[in-house]
Amino acid sequence: MYCSDSCFNMWHTHRLIVEHCLRCYGTEAVHPSTGEVSFELMEEKVCQFYAELLLRSVDKFDYHDFMQTWQQAVPEGMTTDTKYLKGLALRDVSGSSPAIWYFPVLALPHNPQSRFENLFSVREKWTHSDIEPYVRDLETPSQSLNAILLRYTRSSSDGRGERTYTSKII
Repeated sequence: MYCSDSCFNMWHTHRLIVEHCLRCYGTEAVHPSTGEVSFELMEEKVCQFYAELLLRSVDKFDYHDFMQTWQQAVPEGMTTDTKYLKGLALRDVSGSSPAIWYFPVLALPHNPQSRFENLFSVREKWTHSDIEPYVRDLETPSQSLNAILLRYTRSSSDGRGERTYTSKII
């Protein structure tokens, strides 16, 4: 996507605002010979923006309706993917009415004990792939993600061999 002065004039807006949005949701490239600046939108960031926009407006969303609405909302040529929802939303597809809801990692407490209490109040049992986006930022050079999980959770394997975590606090 290339934006020239005529592009900014067409949108009747300030160049700085448009450039800020393009930098937030895209990558900038400068043509080596002409010096023209162009932006390529990043699918993951744009899809996450639309997912958040849709999910913030409701308490829970029917999972299948959400997936269809989300795909229709993103710009043509972009494809939504559940991996873009990690750390942004939780889904429960186990029951007869699969649902998804807004659950951003940024809204969780920074304190590890409080974070795990919050997580286990929302869901009793977590798979590794579900809990990882919500605790990854707690990792430090001196404490690995596995060490953090070992400290705050009980780990077991389900019948399929998938690692699951439950609260150590009773």
